[in-house]
This record gives sequence, structure tokens and C-alpha cells, in this order.
Amino acid sequence: MKRLLQIGFEQVGVWRLRGDQLALELTRMAGQRNVLYAFVHGGAVLYVGKTTGTLETRMGGYLRPYVTQRTNVRNNLALLKLLNDDLGVDIYAWADPGIRRLG
Repeated sequence: MKRLLQIGFEQVGVWRLRGDQLALELTRMAGQRNVLYAFVHGGAVLYVGKTTGTLETRMGGYLRPYVTQRTNVRNNLALLKLLNDDLGVDIYAWADPGIRRLG
């Protein structure tokens, strides 16, 4: 987590439950493209991904995954399990301006 913050990641949202369904709350960067994002619980990085489309569109893939989208299905189930266990999951992101390298 420390490395992500050094790079410039910032909290942009959270995953929540609405009833028994996964819900997304993005407070920043929803329309940003070329984003690296991370799912974080208690300071531990659970997953890191990237998007070429908007962050909101990419997160939507986790909300309603098609059965053939294995990564989306896997993350949807993992997020639901954590949230059902009352463990919060934050979303951190960094918009790649195309001038920095992750070293």
C-alpha cells in the first residue's frame, strides 16, 4: 500500500452492499480513462487492475459480470464475501498521464 501511495494512488471510492447485491460508490475519477486501480482492505492491497476505458465502466464489469468473464466473476464473488463478512473494501486509483513509469 505504501508504494501505491508513493506513486500517487488516492482513494476514489468504496464497494458496499445494497441488500445482497454489490454496489459501487465512486467519488472521483469515474470518467477517467487509462487508470490503474486497486482494491484495498485495512491497508492490504487485494487486487490491482487497469483500464483503457473509464474507471466507472471497468468497475461496472465487477458489478454485473458475464459468466464468461472469469476475472470479473472471481472479483465479484471475492468482494461479496468480504462485504458479507463486514469487511470494507476501498478503491484506490491513479490516472496514468503517460509520462511516468512504474518502477
